[in-house]
Amino acid sequence: MKARLVSLTLCAGLSAGMGLVASPAVASGWDWAQLADSSAAHPEALTGVAMAAEPNGRVLAFGGDNGNTPYSSTWEWDGSAWSQLAPTTSPPARGGAAMAADGLGGLILYGGYSDNSGPTPLYDTWRWNGSNWAHLTPVHVPDVQDESAFHLASDTWTWDGQTWNQETTSSQPEARSGPSSATAAGGVLLYGGNSASALHDTWSWAYIDTTPPTVTLTAPASAFTLGTTVRVSYTGHDDVAVTGYDVRWRRAPYDGGFGSWHYPSSWQNTTSTSRTLSGLAPGYEYCFSARSRDAADNVSPWPAAARCVARPLDDVKLARTTTWTRHQDIRFYLSTYTSTTVKGATLSRTGA
Repeated sequence: MKARLVSLTLCAGLSAGMGLVASPAVASGWDWAQLADSSAAHPEALTGVAMAAEPNGRVLAFGGDNGNTPYSSTWEWDGSAWSQLAPTTSPPARGGAAMAADGLGGLILYGGYSDNSGPTPLYDTWRWNGSNWAHLTPVHVPDVQDESAFHLASDTWTWDGQTWNQETTSSQPEARSGPSSATAAGGVLLYGGNSASALHDTWSWAYIDTTPPTVTLTAPASAFTLGTTVRVSYTGHDDVAVTGYDVRWRRAPYDGGFGSWHYPSSWQNTTSTSRTLSGLAPGYEYCFSARSRDAADNVSPWPAAARCVARPLDDVKLARTTTWTRHQDIRFYLSTYTSTTVKGATLSRTGA
């Protein structure tokens, strides 16, 4: 299945309606059909009706005007028939209002115009809870309305469940009235409208991820290892999702500085949260760092600090006098040990 955006175009590039549907990959089989109304009840012949899908799968319609008079009726489509609802509280009559689901189980209705002679703008906000309307009094209110003939606007406002918030954007559509919009792919798709002339541009309001993820190394946990392999583990965090990691390593001998970073190809853009390095040599310190990336290809910086582990030198690397004796024994590190019976005897290491 894939999302298919359906738009009904009437003339001159003006979109009369738009919706997002889940459809098979095939293009055939889709068509318009006039639905038989099994009851005598149906909304009046209107324009500027606010419509939105309810969480229960039904469609709510409010208001609209017949060219002379705005209406305040609330109608619901159940998939086969219209029913006029009788809520105890209802918004005043209007046309051209905007309505959408609020993500909290209800619908938000905003603005519109209350008559056709001005028209007179409305700035009120209402919420439908599935059975009744409630008038909300948010602290902030947009000063733009759909179908507004009194001025054109290019403001962007969002509803957070309590109030309206004006958004600061790096770009936005030009000022217009009467655009069509619909929820699409986690955002809002906006098309057309009217400015000095009819518009036919398409815009998307969506979350643009510019924040890089973070990453934390969790292993190696010990500063030393006697083995020849070490496991490097890390975890990432992102406000959306981490999609991959880059991991690198470098080493330094006990008597020297660190060399260049190594970037194994299988360690780059990997989805694994651990890597294993083999062939650790005695007398070397190995350091690791990682960075993460997200779906928007934001990449975290390489951290200033690395997580390191050292493999000790063997005792045979220590200089000895004749008072010391070398031994072979598999019970000891690298199967050797050095001993003396002389009090105060010392061993020395190059570079110490």
